[in-house]
Amino acid sequence: MSLKDRLSKSKHKLIEQVTIDGERINLCRPTNPERLAVLDAAREAGEIGEDNKPLTNEGGLRLIARVVAAVAYDPETGERVFNPTDSADIETVYRAPWLEDVSKPAIAALHPNLEEVRGNS
Repeated sequence: MSLKDRLSKSKHKLIEQVTIDGERINLCRPTNPERLAVLDAAREAGEIGEDNKPLTNEGGLRLIARVVAAVAYDPETGERVFNPTDSADIETVYRAPWLEDVSKPAIAALHPNLEEVRGNS
């Protein structure tokens, strides 16, 4: 297998592993198309405006739920736990009592900070 083939099959980078109600969840860095899909879905749902800023407080919280859905992976299968474009999955995450507990590391997984970007260059 060529280097190109191996790199094209790379797994998402693990940013942090969290435990929710005794279940381990991997928070992984999404690809650029996955990031854009989250923003497009949030815009389409009326959660954010064209400037990518929440239109309401509820829109902001739903965007956070969408981010969590985008970065939460099952550590055993490597598959996403929730679909960030599925309204039922977003509703589940939005209403979850653990949303606030995982929001900060999930947002960090979606958007690397400047120091991390510099460290990777």
